[in-house]
Amino acid sequence: MRRGRPQRRAGSRDFRGEPRDRDRPPAGQLEHARTFGATEVVNPAEEADLAARVREIVGKGGVDYAFEVVGLPQTVRQATDITGRGGSTYVVGKMKPGTGAALTADDLLRGNKKLSGVFMGATVAEIDIPLYTRLYRQGRLNLDDLVSETITLDQVNDGYAKLGIGETARSVVVFD
Repeated sequence: MRRGRPQRRAGSRDFRGEPRDRDRPPAGQLEHARTFGATEVVNPAEEADLAARVREIVGKGGVDYAFEVVGLPQTVRQATDITGRGGSTYVVGKMKPGTGAALTADDLLRGNKKLSGVFMGATVAEIDIPLYTRLYRQGRLNLDDLVSETITLDQVNDGYAKLGIGETARSVVVFD
């Protein structure tokens, strides 16, 4: 789960940033999560039982809301595992076509958990884009720190390669 400053201001307290790859978290990824408001970070490579560690941090059966942003079945499972009874897991990460993500019968029936897909942030472009633009221009929405590098169109493949190995968070194509 990743939640940032707006949620913290709203009184949310269970923050966690998580690297993409359990075996080799990209350098700086946990710190990047802190930059955007994570007050607690967990490196799954250092935890024998990720769900137990998250329950320990939040002091209850799990988080109310988990956001999977990588797009892999194993990270969907992790997000579901850290979600507490009655909680919701949101799959934001783009998964390969035909890839499955599921809840177990226990998750559904005993856990009363929910699994939802979120396409493009569930944005209503004609409403949300002007809002995001206004917030950015007012200095209330930090987008600059999301950009790891600017690249040219002929560097797009390299940008995707860096993204795939966690070397960069976002590359922005600049047209001359």
